[in-house]
Amino acid sequence: MAHSTQSRHPAVIINNGLNPDYAKSCHRNWACDWVITPERQALARLKNEWVSQPHPQPAMEYENYESNREFLTIELNSYEIYASPKDKSAGELKSLETLDVRGKQLWLDGVLSIGGVRIYVQHVQIKSYSISGYGLDEEEPETEIYVQSQDASQDPMYEIWYRLGRPGSRYKKFDGIFRWVTLLGKHVIDYLESQPDDVSVGLRSFQRNFFEWIKSRYPGNEAVERWLAEHPSTDFRKAVHAHIDYLSQEVYNLHSRELLAKHHLWADCMRDDHKSITPQELVQKMTIATPHTYTCFKNRYFGKNLEEMQPSKEVAAAQEKRKLLLGFPAGTPHGELPPTKANHRHRIGDIQVGDVVSFTPSDEEMRIWREKPDGEHPKEWFAYVRDLKPMKNGTQRLYVIWMYRPEDTTISTTDYPVQNELFFSDHCNCQEAAMFSSEVAGRCSIEWFANSFNTNKDYIVRQKYLTENSSFVTLSKSDLQCDCDTKKFDSRSIYQPGDTVYVTRQGAKHLDPVVVCGIKQEHIIARRLLRYKDCAGYPGYVQRTPTLDNEVVWSREFIEVPFTRVGRRCHVRFFSEQEIKYRRLSFPYDRNGAGDYWVLSTRITGSGSASYIECLPTPPSKLHQAPSLDALSSKNKLSGLSLFSGLGNLDKGLEQSGAVEFEGSVDMCPEAIHTLHANAENPEKLKLWLGSVDDYLATLLAGKHHDAVLPIGTILVICAGSPCPGFSTLQMNWLSDSSLRNASHVTTICSFADLYRPKWAFLENVVNMASTRKEYESELVLSQLVACLVSMGYQVQQFIMSSWNYGSCQQRSRLILSIAAPGLHPIVPPAYTHSHPDNLRVRTVGELRNGQKFGAQEECLTPFPYVSAGQAFGHLPDIGNGLIGSCIPDPDHRFYCLINSTHRKIIQFIPKDPPGMGLHEAAKSVLIPPELYENRKEIGKAYRRIRKDGLVPTITTKPMPSDSRQGALIHWAQDRVYTIAEARLIQGIPTSEVIIGSTSEQMRMIGNAVDRHVSEQLGLALRRAYEKSLGAEQAYETTQSDVVFDSYSGETFLDTPLPWLMKKEDLITSAVRNSFARKSTETSTPATEVSQDEASLHASDKPIFSDSSTTSEDIHRAWLTKFVHPPTHSLPALPVPIKRAYEEEDEEEFHTKLSNFDRNNPGLEGKKKPRRDGNTVENIDGRPTRAEKTTSKSISVAKPIPQKTLVFPENLLTTPELAARASSSSRDPSSRRTRHSGLDIEFKPKEWHKKPEAVAKGAEKKKRRDSRPYA
Repeated sequence: MAHSTQSRHPAVIINNGLNPDYAKSCHRNWACDWVITPERQALARLKNEWVSQPHPQPAMEYENYESNREFLTIELNSYEIYASPKDKSAGELKSLETLDVRGKQLWLDGVLSIGGVRIYVQHVQIKSYSISGYGLDEEEPETEIYVQSQDASQDPMYEIWYRLGRPGSRYKKFDGIFRWVTLLGKHVIDYLESQPDDVSVGLRSFQRNFFEWIKSRYPGNEAVERWLAEHPSTDFRKAVHAHIDYLSQEVYNLHSRELLAKHHLWADCMRDDHKSITPQELVQKMTIATPHTYTCFKNRYFGKNLEEMQPSKEVAAAQEKRKLLLGFPAGTPHGELPPTKANHRHRIGDIQVGDVVSFTPSDEEMRIWREKPDGEHPKEWFAYVRDLKPMKNGTQRLYVIWMYRPEDTTISTTDYPVQNELFFSDHCNCQEAAMFSSEVAGRCSIEWFANSFNTNKDYIVRQKYLTENSSFVTLSKSDLQCDCDTKKFDSRSIYQPGDTVYVTRQGAKHLDPVVVCGIKQEHIIARRLLRYKDCAGYPGYVQRTPTLDNEVVWSREFIEVPFTRVGRRCHVRFFSEQEIKYRRLSFPYDRNGAGDYWVLSTRITGSGSASYIECLPTPPSKLHQAPSLDALSSKNKLSGLSLFSGLGNLDKGLEQSGAVEFEGSVDMCPEAIHTLHANAENPEKLKLWLGSVDDYLATLLAGKHHDAVLPIGTILVICAGSPCPGFSTLQMNWLSDSSLRNASHVTTICSFADLYRPKWAFLENVVNMASTRKEYESELVLSQLVACLVSMGYQVQQFIMSSWNYGSCQQRSRLILSIAAPGLHPIVPPAYTHSHPDNLRVRTVGELRNGQKFGAQEECLTPFPYVSAGQAFGHLPDIGNGLIGSCIPDPDHRFYCLINSTHRKIIQFIPKDPPGMGLHEAAKSVLIPPELYENRKEIGKAYRRIRKDGLVPTITTKPMPSDSRQGALIHWAQDRVYTIAEARLIQGIPTSEVIIGSTSEQMRMIGNAVDRHVSEQLGLALRRAYEKSLGAEQAYETTQSDVVFDSYSGETFLDTPLPWLMKKEDLITSAVRNSFARKSTETSTPATEVSQDEASLHASDKPIFSDSSTTSEDIHRAWLTKFVHPPTHSLPALPVPIKRAYEEEDEEEFHTKLSNFDRNNPGLEGKKKPRRDGNTVENIDGRPTRAEKTTSKSISVAKPIPQKTLVFPENLLTTPELAARASSSSRDPSSRRTRHSGLDIEFKPKEWHKKPEAVAKGAEKKKRRDSRPYA
């Protein structure tokens, strides 16, 4: 018989070879080995064979399926199932699971058989499929798959089904995955049916209970064990969610559908009309803003999208109470400038220390400052007189600290409501030209540490502006002194034996951790901590999979390091070998070094060639072990509210530190809210608002009760990732209605902070939010945010966090704005632990009016190189080009959308070597047919491969390989784009979390998320700020650190009213009943007994207030003295190390080795001995230095710090105040700075077309030299 085809079902023709993505019958040149028979003819022959059989095989049994026709089962082998020619992916091989999912139609080719009759058919349209094998009475869990074609279903005599047997060779992978899914369906349905009637199973039950149920149901069953082995995790939530469409369809076809539908699983996975969280009605059409926020932002380019809403009387009262409790000024920020400087010009007279004086800058000096606010009166510069020196001619030389107007800071020319406010600064005139009293234009009256906007003084001063990092912090009394007069730090008092720090090596690219053993005049003696992965040559080394980058080995090598090469502190903690082997590491020690956290479990023992690695039984006694950052108790955790939560990467990362627990989340995306619910540790406690932030805010302002709206006074932390499309460079029209609405929501964080008054808050957005656009240069959105928050009284910091600096493989930078309530410790930007990639373009947050950049990314050494794409997700299974669409070991290892044949063709031509190639390079090298790309308008970065040893471009919500702007999306070795599972890993989303929604919704949420690597470091920074604000931080403990809390109330000190809010008798009573002992200034207080703030209450045995005429103003002043400016003696001291049971064998020789150190030091590399030449010895720098005779007296060994010694925080080099102080003290005294601006004299404004500052400086010096005599 000749070959024939079914003419009414034309096949898709593939011209070029046998493409494995398509069915064989779709290729023009394919020669079939079988005679092709139309299906109806085949059915006729097979029915005859069925009738002729003396003992026909039993018909298939259908549960709850009624038919008046006889069942006829036909075997189907060597089959291929593929998409219908009517489909966009016509002819492509498909899993049977996709049948009728969103209208998908499938066809099949294969061999039908009954008995000895075997007939090959092609282009058979599938109508439906059926799975048998459900039921708990089955001892051997197995399923059988049946399909029914359109023609077979229309047979008048038989109910004909095809039973799937052996698939065709190229269809085996599709078939194997679907058979695994059918068994999953069987087990899930059996599990649901096994539950009591009063039990509702949700998605959470599949995290562990489902696995345990299968193991107990089929103990020792080899088939079940093989099935489980294909899915290595005991958590089946992702697998169940990935196949929820299939599961729901199977349930619908069973007679027990009503019983099965009652389970909460379907609502958790958002199937059909099942939802776990009820959406809120969308009422507000505008972006709601509090009156203060509206005043600040109404003149911005998106101001028309804002709507001012007044709070109800009850809400306003609660808001004021909260403001007073945390030390904010009462009322709404306001204030006007003095009408004229003549008011204070007559008060010049003799200038005294403590006066605030004004100067009139020259025209040349004013040219440094470019833009001016509208309607600004003649400019004056203000300065605080910290010291003065009488001159022979009767004048006075003034030593001042400059004070800045709002427009001289990052607030710039935006709308600032408190016009009569000045900011103290860290900028003195010590390195500027001399200033004299004859230059003073006037003297101003100042309301220092103002607690009200109403004042009869000229100006109010509340905060200090740090020019080093352009941040605002609460002003303290110590700030009134110049750092230049501060005695230089004695580095020997900073460290003590047992501390772990970083050191730098000559020419090295990374920092190395060491343990301080001894302290000399200008050096430390340190023990090297070797990286475990670098010790593969030692006997006893065990290969770990994967290797921990942050595991170190206790060595016997000692080095001498000058203080100039000693970096910040790091944290080393002991873990047992079993904890290391099975990855039972606590956070943050399980993050491969992010946050400077290291693990230790082994040591090198023996000597010379006999050295080997062995496990440590206990921590070394000479190590000040880092604390275990266990989560704080629930009553001591900060309560949080998340806005624009998305899938929760920002709030989850903050929670990881153990200091905060988010009690509420707001998002209008149903999938995001259901994802938060699915991953919440306490879902019944989490308040989820599925709706607009504007409706939430309107409900709160109106004082309406709602279960999901948290009342004022209950929220201590707020985090928000406002919609970035309003500022993203990828948007097509940034002035469109949707973009303007998105941009206007940047004000939401201000409105919520205004109402709730949290202690800390975070805003994350794209760095471009701080940029200006052509013809819209005055639209300084970031500056307006800063203005709004600073005017409230918040301390404000802004900085850039790049994912790759914290252990991510992603090239993603985000702007972080953090705020802290008055007097609290502000958030310190986390230090970099992973290096920048090569050829990095360093970014800055913005630019001041004097042209100075601020918020620049640092270029510094780090302990680790950046994590590459290959390291981050190279371990995932190879899925080829991903056409199968499913992966059993990782159900999320699939695409978010269909990658069509055109994309796949182009990707196949993109070369894999050299790395990072794209369509541009392939076309230039004539490696790809022109017809595949010649119609493209732009090639750019389209179809570019990810570099295995490089970073991945920023994850977006809709990554498409054809996009010319997104960058590299294609796998370096496989012909496909990255999958959802890979995107999750890039964004740091743990494998233990499930993302609810369709694949496209999952990718949208992943692309919008904050990188978890970044948010976790912010969480650690928050914890440090929280503990320091409590005053109970301990630099290093021998066991673990904890926060000291008030023993009589069980509440943290920060949650008690500030002193000026309490009545006099209540304040005294509170001080008396406090369980902490009062200490005099001559007695130190152990850090484990009293916090800094509480200790300052009891600096003397006398009551704080004894005069009956004490006013609230007196209480406020006392608070400034006792709380904002705690005495030195109340700072906690480092604890003395506790002796451990284990002593390493070389400790007894320690003193002997150190006394002979200069002769025997093998150098940092442990290979070369020091080179001596006369009286010199080569140190770690590689430079000759004068040799000293080392004696036991010159080395400080294991000596505790005296109780009166000032101990600095462990992150010494990253504390803003100390960093600024160190920076100023290290300046060259001969270098000169410009007046008020603080810029180097050589600084030249870029293309301002104005007179350079150096010329202005020269003119000023000549003018002064000619007009005044010098003493």
